[in-house]
Amino acid sequence: NTLVSVNKDEIRFVDANTGKESAPAQKLGGEYLGDNDKYLVVKLPNGSWQFRRLPDGAVLASYGFQDNNLTEETLSGPSISTSSKADLTAFRTSPNRIEIRNNRTWARMAECSVSDAAIEQVLFADGGDVVSWAGRNKNNDLLVGACDPSSGAPVGVPYKLGDEDYKGMSAAGNIITHEFAANSHKVKLRSVVTGKLVASFKPNTEMVSVVRVAPNGKTAAAGTDDNQVILWNVETGKLLRSLEMLPGKGGQVASVALSKDGTRVAAGTVGGIYVNLWDIESGRLLKTLTSANTMHNSATLGQRGEGVGLDVSSIAFGNQRIAASYGRTITVWDEATGREVWKAVTERDLIREVAFSPDGGQLISTSNERIVDRWDATTGALLASMIPLANGEWILLTPEGFFDASSVKAEQSLNVVRGLEVYSIDQFHDALFRPD
Repeated sequence: NTLVSVNKDEIRFVDANTGKESAPAQKLGGEYLGDNDKYLVVKLPNGSWQFRRLPDGAVLASYGFQDNNLTEETLSGPSISTSSKADLTAFRTSPNRIEIRNNRTWARMAECSVSDAAIEQVLFADGGDVVSWAGRNKNNDLLVGACDPSSGAPVGVPYKLGDEDYKGMSAAGNIITHEFAANSHKVKLRSVVTGKLVASFKPNTEMVSVVRVAPNGKTAAAGTDDNQVILWNVETGKLLRSLEMLPGKGGQVASVALSKDGTRVAAGTVGGIYVNLWDIESGRLLKTLTSANTMHNSATLGQRGEGVGLDVSSIAFGNQRIAASYGRTITVWDEATGREVWKAVTERDLIREVAFSPDGGQLISTSNERIVDRWDATTGALLASMIPLANGEWILLTPEGFFDASSVKAEQSLNVVRGLEVYSIDQFHDALFRPD
């Protein structure tokens, strides 16, 4: 009995019998998805589905993130790292909080709180003995610190980096920066705990886009805006070799990763799903990895959401596997054959990072929405999704609909949806609450 009229960002409700408005006009505030005789559904900018009652448009529930759980600081996506020493994963759940969880049970083992900065990156360093972090304070200064993964207690005192361009951290325990000075520029490695200079290299170009260090701490690799992957020996500072990403084509290197033993390097491109794998000692190109139905030409990359014109945002080495993320998609290849093992086009806005568990059995990914997904690295099956909420609260969901939550308050962020019918989680709590 209600006519729904949508015009740009305004929605009106009209009584079909009288032709008069049944409720004041409302701001749509998102993407109109549809309606039935009881509800209309709007997809909000944060990805949640909002259900409004007919005929008056009153908001009944939101399925997914609540509006106040997403802030500007957290939209960049969490950083994530797996420990090579213990079966643990560390990731940012809010601008000032890091959680450490068991990979197998997903139980929370410790929590690190950072009061001086909004965290931008998290990484297990020094062989997994510390969780290092980098973030910016209110003055936009870059701070670096560390905490104990077993207790969450601070390790050392956070320190401020100078005017150097921050390029990330390494599992070997280094902060990576690119320093520009008059007629000179250097890539520098510093201790994540003390800030002491460990090594420095002078690349043959100023256009360094990304730098990574092998987990064993012996080799550093830089990707550049002018189609190069540059390799150095960390201990001696000696240039090992320079590799061309796309011979004869030019282009920018978007991501770089080194194998655990430091013998192989992989790099991905900007604007296409294209990953090269080289042997570091010989410089020989071992494989060029592409995803099914995709090429480097962005005009033929497939449908939106699979990675059209997007960068290879992250690469990870596993046990005989290589994973890469681009757009909403994750692809895993067999390293020996180059064969695509599985590909997942996720429901996330943008996959930021991927990492294998220490045993290689799971792949963990993070997205712009701060969701942490756990995948079976062999089959590509989604195992569980960790959704951080405000004030350190969280929800853990499985594809079957079972859940765990940090508190009763966090549980109230959940609703059960059947078709367009929305129910309180309380009605299904006993059947779906499965912390085991």
